[in-house]
Amino acid sequence: MTSPATLRVVTVFVLLTGLVSAQDWPSFRGPSGGHSSPVVWGTRIFLTTALANDASAHALTLGDLDRAGIDPAKDLAPHQWQVLAVDRDSGKMLWTRTVHQGVPRVKRHVKASHASATPATNGRVLVAMLGSEGLFAFDMNGAELWRKDLGPLRVGLADEPEYEWGPASSPVIAGDVVLVQNDRYKDSFLAAYDLLTGKELWRSGREERPSWTTPLVHTHQNPTAVVAVSPFFARGHDLATGRELWRVADPEGQVKASTPVAAGELTIVTGGWPSAARPIVAVRVRDGSVNWRHDMNDVCMATPALSGDLLLVRTKSHLYALRDRN
Repeated sequence: MTSPATLRVVTVFVLLTGLVSAQDWPSFRGPSGGHSSPVVWGTRIFLTTALANDASAHALTLGDLDRAGIDPAKDLAPHQWQVLAVDRDSGKMLWTRTVHQGVPRVKRHVKASHASATPATNGRVLVAMLGSEGLFAFDMNGAELWRKDLGPLRVGLADEPEYEWGPASSPVIAGDVVLVQNDRYKDSFLAAYDLLTGKELWRSGREERPSWTTPLVHTHQNPTAVVAVSPFFARGHDLATGRELWRVADPEGQVKASTPVAAGELTIVTGGWPSAARPIVAVRVRDGSVNWRHDMNDVCMATPALSGDLLLVRTKSHLYALRDRN
């Protein structure tokens, strides 16, 4: 393991956010409660949503300080979980599939929904993770191929299960495999499923705190590594077997939500919450050795981005552009 390289802060931007009136609901979430990002393949847009049959269940506004903190929302109204396809050019709804109806099995954060995970597609199969209601696969015309019930996914604040916020980790397609990371209060796991049949290929158990991170498939080495980040450890796994290849500890981590990023032979991992000494760590994917570490001393929940040789990192209060001096 080499000593950490010194990073130079190229530029720092303080992000100023405008005030939002109490009656507004940001368009990212929308009045219907959908929370996942859409995905696009060709001229089709795919997205997911979870709608309460009782419209008053979505009456929360950002100005409602009694509910907009860290307390969970316990939804008692029946919901509909849907997967939708929209024509990119015309906005025409191509198909809608209601995959489940009922009262949610778990609670959610008041600013989230029960459809927080982003779907994934390879142009032949669309996979949607709809929280505790299941993992679903469709062909591009909306025919259901299979579904898996993964049980209640109770996810929330560190070791305090009364603050239950619901899952958000998204599925990842790698060849003919679907990867799912579920870090919850009990029985956390990383698992691989056959894309066409839903058969479980392997499962790697994890002693972890809850997280909302999505795994990264890093193809720089052989075997191909699946990098899964959680509050206690960042781990590399063999894509073919699920065998753990390496781990890097973060003993102070409590909440992790960002996805690791591939940068050549390195995997970039950000620190999450709390803010004290929250690091950005560059890990060599071949063996898990640390190439460099930079302590941000700030909450860092967002996934970083690469632009050329710059690493862009958003913390709670700043946007940083970092460059390795080496």
